[in-house]
Amino acid sequence: MAARQGSRVVAVHAIDPLLAEAAASLSGAARLQADAQAELEALGEAERKRVPGLPAVTSIVRVGPPAREILASARDSAAALVVMGTQGLGGIRKLFFGSIAEKVLRDAAIPVLAVPLPESAGTDAESAPDSEAGVPDIDVVIASVELDASAEAVIGHAVSFAKGFGLPVTLLHVVPPVEGMPRAVEAARAAERLHETTAQTRLAELAGHIGGDVEVEIRSGSAAEEIAAAAAARHALVTIASGGENAHHRPGSIAYRVLCLSEAPVLAVPFRRL
Repeated sequence: MAARQGSRVVAVHAIDPLLAEAAASLSGAARLQADAQAELEALGEAERKRVPGLPAVTSIVRVGPPAREILASARDSAAALVVMGTQGLGGIRKLFFGSIAEKVLRDAAIPVLAVPLPESAGTDAESAPDSEAGVPDIDVVIASVELDASAEAVIGHAVSFAKGFGLPVTLLHVVPPVEGMPRAVEAARAAERLHETTAQTRLAELAGHIGGDVEVEIRSGSAAEEIAAAAAARHALVTIASGGENAHHRPGSIAYRVLCLSEAPVLAVPFRRL
């Protein structure tokens, strides 16, 4: 991505304070940081040799809580995008125990591209093909669209990414179930049908603004589950609105739940809902 756009790349590694404290009593915290710096620089140089046109990679090693240090590095570097792999706890367990990715998604004021990596990623990098080891193939960009002001921001990033890689775009909206008392079931179904009709009209309008061959898809059910299912079925990258700086956001947010429930890359676009 950086090679295609001629962007600067800053590689960041955060050393957990507990690990730094333990290292200080053994070989010294300075040695730990120096080793991490050397490894990060070697990785950056290896990527430059592997990816034609990739600019020099600036390597930064910081000590502190990883999410905090990642975001601080992004601010200090005036970054336009944070890219991070997600490993560790998998599936539903992430929803309960959280992760670095969740904290970064919660507090980032710039878009975050989170790429789930399989456990084996990076263990056999030398034998990997020219494509990124462990990074899923992407056939389409899905813009998960809400019927509010966040739609334009999400679609804008989806279209930009898709154009950069020659990929098609699908606009997706999920109609949530309307809960009601048994006697109000018919009214609830009517409300869902009205929501679906409104969504079809709005997505068709947005697709017309984009131009070209843009697909529109409406699903019903749990938003995170339906988005994850659509992404899995189509080998998609998902763009979706996140809380944004100082906005209400919690570990159970849709953006983070999609990341937990699928192996699809998720581009979270911060949007502050007033």
